[in-house]
Amino acid sequence: SEYYLLQFSACANTLQNHFNSWKQSEQMLLLYERVLGHLSKHKAQINVLFKLLHFQPDNESYLSQLSLITKATGLREYLFDKCDSVSETDYMQAWPYLAKAPFYERYNDETYHAAIKNYDALIATDPENWNYYFQKGEFIYLSITSRALDDDFRATRRKVAISALEKSLELNPDHFYTYNYLNRITMWSNSTECKRYRKMAIAAMHKKAHRNKPNPQYYFELAEAYDLPLNGYGSSSLTKDSVLKYYNLALIHGMDSSTIIAERRHVYAALHNYEASNKDHYWMANHTTNAKSKIHYYYAIANNYSAMKQPAKAKEMLLKIKELDPNEQSISRRLREVEKELK
Repeated sequence: SEYYLLQFSACANTLQNHFNSWKQSEQMLLLYERVLGHLSKHKAQINVLFKLLHFQPDNESYLSQLSLITKATGLREYLFDKCDSVSETDYMQAWPYLAKAPFYERYNDETYHAAIKNYDALIATDPENWNYYFQKGEFIYLSITSRALDDDFRATRRKVAISALEKSLELNPDHFYTYNYLNRITMWSNSTECKRYRKMAIAAMHKKAHRNKPNPQYYFELAEAYDLPLNGYGSSSLTKDSVLKYYNLALIHGMDSSTIIAERRHVYAALHNYEASNKDHYWMANHTTNAKSKIHYYYAIANNYSAMKQPAKAKEMLLKIKELDPNEQSISRRLREVEKELK
């Protein structure tokens, strides 16, 4: 309302006068940034976040807020000019490169090359920071997997990504998602390397999970390591028991239920334990308000009942789907299939 806008405006003026007269503190800057947000003074908000990053250059919350404001307001060029101005004064500050990183389009060749230049500048600020190499490798990995590239182009990018991810792994052998990208980036081009990274991931995640106190995230990562693909055609059915074991340990030790159950339901189905799979699918269906998601879970339950040779129960689930969405395109075909099973 107009009253509150006037109050926020008065507060902003008071804080501005304070900054002109007294030494700026992080707490006061945080308050000022929030007030400016209420007043939609987004350039001023970005300026204050830059000041905050001088207090805490590695503060992910400030960087995240900077990214959110810039994306919401279309102030990319303003942000880049501010970042470049800081880098010209002190090119060894990492945070301006981190602030620009989310805004590079990985499917556009021009911005792709600008992004690589930005990541290389970021790495130069701290060549021992594993996360900077990881971010570079992740960016290239996603640029390869999310668009059609000719084989030579893809191979060149793959080589650069592997180099960055290998360096990240050398500096931090405990980070699961580095193994994950290395495994998946090689699964079609080099199955031997794909299997090697999978084996390395399992060994490293075992050490990580068992040298510390029980940690649900570590058990989850170990389950995910066992579920990594052997090649482009998927993971091994022989290790599904281990995947299930560590998902359950993650759940027992406090991992978010929806995260585990969303993954575990597929593992049960792969092990032909359709009853347990259905139990997880029912749980997911009962914990969502999204009709499309609910339909997805009901389809999975119906398919499991068909696999269990229980077409009557499969039909019951399909009719629930029809209730939720009478226009669902594939429902008539699936109902005809189930009717044949019932005869």
